[in-house]
This record gives sequence, C-alpha cells and structure tokens, in this order.
Amino acid sequence: MYNFWPYRQKKIKFHLNKKKIDDVENFIKNKFINSYPLYFSSGRSAIVSCLKSFNLKRESIVGFSPYSNACIFRTLGNISTPMALNKEKDFDACLIHNQWGYLQKFDTNCENIIEDSIDSLILNSKTLFQNNGKYEIFSLSKIFGIPFGAIVFCKNEDLLLKLKLIRDNQKQYSNMQIFLKYLSNFSKIADGYWQLGETYNAYPGNAINDLIFKNFINYDQIVEDRLEKIKIMENFINFKIDKNRLPIILPIKINEIQKKEIIKLNKF
Repeated sequence: MYNFWPYRQKKIKFHLNKKKIDDVENFIKNKFINSYPLYFSSGRSAIVSCLKSFNLKRESIVGFSPYSNACIFRTLGNISTPMALNKEKDFDACLIHNQWGYLQKFDTNCENIIEDSIDSLILNSKTLFQNNGKYEIFSLSKIFGIPFGAIVFCKNEDLLLKLKLIRDNQKQYSNMQIFLKYLSNFSKIADGYWQLGETYNAYPGNAINDLIFKNFINYDQIVEDRLEKIKIMENFINFKIDKNRLPIILPIKINEIQKKEIIKLNKF
C-alpha cells in the first residue's frame, strides 16, 4: 500500500497555543458550509462519545463493518455488544466504515448510524452523511499526519449540543493523555498507555490547536497536492476514487523509483 504522506508531524512540541478549541471548530464550520463540527482528542474517543449520545446499554447491539480493525471491535465493546453488520439483524446502532475514501453503502433500517470516514479527505460538505448517518468522523492524525485529533460532523445542531456536552464531561484525563502522547515520542510503553486510555478522554485540550489550524488553512493546497499524486499514480496503475473524497492510502504496490517520483511532489 502507498501512503500519500511520507512527511508526518507526529511529535508534540509544547508551546503557548494562540488558538482555542472554538477557533478550530469555527474555522472548520466556515470552511465546510452548513456543517456542525466538533473537535475530539481521537477517532476512537469520538466513536465512544457518539455511541453514548444514543443512550446505549451494555446489551445494546452495535453493527460494524466486517473485517474492521480489531481496535474498532474493542472500542465498540467498551459500552455495547459489537456484531458484524448483516441485513437479518435489528441493530441499536451501526458504525459504517468508509475506508480509504471509498463509500460503503449499506441498506439498513438502523436509526443510529455513525459513519466512520476516519482515513478520508473530503472536498466539500455535500459528500457528508451518504449513509444517512447522524455523525461522520474524520481523523486529523491520519489526514494531516499530526499527533492526535479527530473531527465529528454532526447532522444538526441538536446532535452537536448533545455530543459537545458528552465530550466536555470527559476531560479529567486530558492533560495526562497529552503528556503520554508527548512521552510516546521517546517510549513505546508510553504510547501503549495512550492507546489503552484513548477512549476515556474525549476532550482534546489546546496542545496542538495552532498546528491543526495551520493544516486547515492549507487544506486546499493539501487537496491539490494529493490530486497531483493521484494523477501520477494513474500513470502506473488503473484505479477509481470518489470524486468528493480522497484516500490517505492506495492499496497498490509500487517500486522505489515510482515512490521517489511521488515523494518529490510532497509539499506538506
């Protein structure tokens, strides 16, 4: 598989951030017209918070896309009973994974749908909620290559206010989580503790707000950069992508010479 972003901004550098959480969310709201975005500490904490907004119980059945990563199964299992999606079962909630920019259409009567577009880069707000979801999640760490962070687009303002209350009540471990993420620059053990405690803290804090803001300011250039790389890839192999969202990874094999040609185009 080829990752479009060889340069990653994974290390946390502690400094005074001028931008606040509201600044990040307001910028995204203005960037994507008629949207209701919320900034979270990670994709997995966002999934758990969305599920909590549905008032699920431990015995509630949550459907998820077959062959999903094991971390998804563990995340859903924190507050529900996960089960692979199928048309024969009535689910209390569903998590549909739009992997690598490819929309996964699933015919279901499920009323509480979360669209997991964690590794997709959307071009506009019109592409949101293709499965009639109440929430759609995007990972900032996967899209921009930054240390952590996720954005949840809510279907309406009522859902946003409900989810914001859940997020803001999960910030007692925020500083500890950010410090663990900083230590993970030097220690695999610290990174392991971050992974284990990731879903317990949804509040993102302010540690990398300036970095996120910088990436969203460059959003159009990032999209252009990715489109240029996709155009080069099309010289090597035939593949299809969605017109309104782009992948962070293409599941193809390329040689080292081809990879170097693509890396030359990387601007961010």
